[in-house]
Amino acid sequence: MECVVQGIIETQHVEALEILLQGLCGVQRERLRIHEICLKNGPNLGNVASEVRLLCDLEQAEPSWTVKHIGGPIRGAGADQISVLVRNMVESKASKNVLYVLYTGVQVRS
Repeated sequence: MECVVQGIIETQHVEALEILLQGLCGVQRERLRIHEICLKNGPNLGNVASEVRLLCDLEQAEPSWTVKHIGGPIRGAGADQISVLVRNMVESKASKNVLYVLYTGVQVRS
C-alpha cells in the first residue's frame, strides 16, 4: 500500500507526521535521498488528469531511475460509494537515458 501526502507541511508539524506514519507502517524510519520530477496534465477534451513521475535514488552508486504513471480517478458505478480516491498506477524501472528521452519528447511536442 502506498499513501501519498500532497501539499505543504509546516515545519512544526513534520515530527508529528513522521510519528503518525511510523505508527501506520510499523517499521523504523528510513532516510531516503530521492530526486523527483513530476509532469502533470490537466483534464481537457474529456480526458482525466494524470501525471508521470521520474524518481532517481541518489543513494545508489549508479543512479537508479523509476518511472511512475498515475492515472486519473477510477470512475464507474461503485466509485462514488467509496470514501477514498482510487487511481491506476504503473511503475517501471528505467535506464540512465530516461532524462534524454523525456526532454527529447517534450521538445518535439512543444
